[in-house]
Amino acid sequence: MQEKFIDFKLYTSMNELHLFERKIVISEEVRLYLSKVFYDMTALSPHDSSTYEQMRLLAKEKYGIVVQQSHLPN
Repeated sequence: MQEKFIDFKLYTSMNELHLFERKIVISEEVRLYLSKVFYDMTALSPHDSSTYEQMRLLAKEKYGIVVQQSHLPN
């Protein structure tokens, strides 16, 4: 089986978009979404916090998105 690989770096490195008098920064939207998801998942299953930390570092390394740390006790 072959999997298609989509490189999202193109989208996260785009300049801001102006759509109907609204400014949209895709990398900021992704950062906020990932911060919320990683926080929620760490709160629900603290034993997996190291996994979410690795995913956070991967987002920074691969896409240049700095995801906020959850600041929950391990």
